[in-house]
Amino acid sequence: MKPDQDVKIVYAPPQEIVTLFQSGKVKFAALPEPYVTLAIKGGQGQIVLDFQKYWAEVAKGAERIPVAGLFVRRDFYEKYPAESNKVAEALGASTDWSKNHVDQALQLSSQTLPIPAPVMKTALTRIQFDYISSKACQDEVLTYLKKMQELYPEA
Repeated sequence: MKPDQDVKIVYAPPQEIVTLFQSGKVKFAALPEPYVTLAIKGGQGQIVLDFQKYWAEVAKGAERIPVAGLFVRRDFYEKYPAESNKVAEALGASTDWSKNHVDQALQLSSQTLPIPAPVMKTALTRIQFDYISSKACQDEVLTYLKKMQELYPEA
């Protein structure tokens, strides 16, 4: 397919895309969770492509997309290595805790996220949160960044 010839691609905030999709004004939508769950809620649509599975085929790796990370400036890390490592360890521990205590995590997150807990619980069946050290995922992230640069060099 060629953009603007075979298909019109419209970029919008996820909340807006959900509304457009549910109203039938757009036929296809590429969304992250939990917006996928919101869009197909009530039988409004179905998932036809799981980006994580597709990425695994493209990258010949795990069914996950390395799209989030914890970063610290080098000068800060050099000055405060112990504190920086404690923050990373806390992130890993909280990620593991959330995976093992889903209902409690949803209750806590509902205090800050404007997404209903039942929607989040469904969305979590399709979301994979893992804490992976930078050393353990360096090749995976580099593969992702190289592929994104190849597909979208102006970014």
